[in-house]
Amino acid sequence: MNAETFLQWLQHYQQHVYFPAARPVLVILDGHGNHKGLKVIEYAQDNHIHMLSTPPHTTHKLKPLERVFFKPFKQAYGSASALWMRQNPGAWLMEYDVAGLVKSVY
Repeated sequence: MNAETFLQWLQHYQQHVYFPAARPVLVILDGHGNHKGLKVIEYAQDNHIHMLSTPPHTTHKLKPLERVFFKPFKQAYGSASALWMRQNPGAWLMEYDVAGLVKSVY
């Protein structure tokens, strides 16, 4: 992604989400430089969009769901799928098998 593509995304987002001056929107971003272009910042200011950038290389620590839910879930799903593969040697893990694995993990 570059600054121009991000600006296009921001314009698309603004078309589909109504936020007047009295109720601005907050967009939380990672610290990537493409989010800090002059045109992007000017567009955000003109359209009541507040942008908050997280420090570089810290988003994984600042996302509560990633730390509390998704990481343990991914680990448990990995264990469940490894067990399934040991119990079903040579079989392909199909889309409909995934629901059963997710159910057992959840």
